[in-house]
Order: sequence, then structure tokens, then C-alpha cells
Amino acid sequence: MLNIDKTKYKIEFFDKEIDEFVGAVTNPTMNLKIYLKPFDSKFEKYGIVDMDISYNNDKSSLANYQRMLSECPDELKDKFLDAKENLLNVFKKTAFISVDRSSLKELKKHNKYVTSFVYHELGHFVNSDKKYSETQDDRGKAISEGRVLEREQDADEYAYSVMGETFYDALREQERKFSKAAKTETDPTFMMDLVENHLRAEHIAQIIIKEKS
Repeated sequence: MLNIDKTKYKIEFFDKEIDEFVGAVTNPTMNLKIYLKPFDSKFEKYGIVDMDISYNNDKSSLANYQRMLSECPDELKDKFLDAKENLLNVFKKTAFISVDRSSLKELKKHNKYVTSFVYHELGHFVNSDKKYSETQDDRGKAISEGRVLEREQDADEYAYSVMGETFYDALREQERKFSKAAKTETDPTFMMDLVENHLRAEHIAQIIIKEKS
């Protein structure tokens, strides 16, 4: 299997909602907590898992620090400057995963497929400092060329490294749901998601074949 850190994260849910967050994903070896936030998704009616992670990388963490420094009272600026590295680390660890409400319910039931997609989002976080030649704006171009953005492949490979073939099965299940929904959906962006999901599953399939050969 891919030589990637396979640390299992702990997924927990709060007794009550806290600042729009309903739970968190924590890493047992790091002082890291990534929050879970529900949202309404157009895919919910099809049972398609919809998630997205928002996180701070080096650039955004520095921007947050500089903004706070500019607003800091003069008498506290020296202390703020001394604590720069610690504050940057705190900012960088601030992240949350938006999850459609139906998938959140399944996640509470420890659904292994939904859990697999959580690790895909964590894969984005793990690779948040990696430099990519393409941005999300290039996604459509990549799909039209029959390929997946490198950042998405990296996140998939991370999920596979932790969840194994369960993640591959989750992608195929997602593909079946996309195909069924495509009978009534006409939105071009939906069709793009369908094709991308197929390409992602094929990429993991090739990794599995290579590992078993």
C-alpha cells in the first residue's frame, strides 16, 4: 500500500452545536482539531456524499497574523511579535470540514464509506503546503482532458492509504449514485462531477492492481 502516514483520526460529535460546529476530527498524535460543519447540499436527495474542507495554509495563516498585528494595541505589539511562530501554528491548525446533513447522520452511525470521504478531505489538509501547478479553476479543463487534478489524486491516495479498498468501494458506490441521478440531472457541473468521480475511482483501481501484481 502507498507509503503515506496512516494515522487514524478520531471522529467525535458534540452534545450540542457550538458556533455552527457539530463535531470534530482530532489527530491523536498532534494537537489538532478539525471541526465538522453541516450544510445543505443539492446532492443530498441522491444520497451522494458532499464534503469540502476549509483550512489555513502558510500564506493564509500569515495573512491572519498580519491582520491581527495591525489591530493590536501598541503596548502589546512586542509580545505579539515574540509569539509570532506560536500564533502562526495556531492559525494553521484552524480548519473545518463542511458535510451535507444526510452524510453527517451516516457519519454518526460510523458509516465506513462516509468516513472514507472524511479522509479524502483530510488528505487535502495533509497536503495543504504542497505547491500545485494547477488550481481548482483548472478542474473543468482537466476533466475534459480525461484526468483529475493532482491535488484531488493526492487526497484520494491519502484516503486509500488509511482506509484501503473501502475507499475504492466508496468511490464506486458514489459513481453508481451519480449515474442514477444523471437520468434526471441536466446541470453541466453535475455531469462534470460524475465524470471526475469515475476518473478518481479508476486511478485508485490502477493503484490496487499495481499493488497486487
